[in-house]
Amino acid sequence: MTASGGNVIPFGKYQGKTIDELLITDPQYLQWLCGQDWFRSKFVILHQVIVNQGKEPEDTPEHNALQAMFLNQDFCKKFMEIAFDINNRNVRRCNLKPEDFGKTAFEVSGVDVVIESLNPVNHIHSAVRHWHQLVEIKPSVGDDYPAVLRQINAYRFIYEVTRPGPWRMKATQDLVVGRALFLERYVGSVSREQFVQIFTQSGVKVVFKDDL
Repeated sequence: MTASGGNVIPFGKYQGKTIDELLITDPQYLQWLCGQDWFRSKFVILHQVIVNQGKEPEDTPEHNALQAMFLNQDFCKKFMEIAFDINNRNVRRCNLKPEDFGKTAFEVSGVDVVIESLNPVNHIHSAVRHWHQLVEIKPSVGDDYPAVLRQINAYRFIYEVTRPGPWRMKATQDLVVGRALFLERYVGSVSREQFVQIFTQSGVKVVFKDDL
């Protein structure tokens, strides 16, 4: 990717540096940038490149078809039945069920799909909490899966500091963020079971299209 492709910081102490370089040397700076309203509004393409971990957006007809499936509320509920981990500590504390979800948003802070709890939920350690399930969509994942996992992990932080709403800056107090990967096929060299286990141990639920 060249400078004209939107991968170069044009200002500040890292002027002339590429996103790829800063992802290695100072990722905290990129996280800070993504939390700034002026940066997201003035440098839209650069923000998207950071969100995509140094890569330009790769929306394809296949990706868009998978994303459109979430327009169907029944599909979203079926998805949550699989993605919602009832053994998760925060799930138990919020006393949530898959049917408690239904409000869906698209392309929020770089996230493909966000499925929100329909109503505020009670949490044993706070009065009110919201649960947002972040869904990354990939038609196919291969041996690039570590980069996909890093991308999903980055989405969580970026979403918490950039999401719309009056409670944005209280993310750690009133928001629980779940993460899931929705894909059609896995074609990597490690087994499918190992691939799923790696994501699961990182707190990301893997849902295949043929599971639904």
